[in-house]
Amino acid sequence: MSGPLVICDNLVKIYKVADLEVVALQGLDLEVNQGEMIS
Repeated sequence: MSGPLVICDNLVKIYKVADLEVVALQGLDLEVNQGEMIS
């Protein structure tokens, strides 16, 4: 059996609009294995 198809470790996403920073994700850990579905 193989490992996960997708691995995210401490993922961060910041949107910048003018002088404003919006933190959409901070510290996301995620694993997606074969046969799993996400949306």
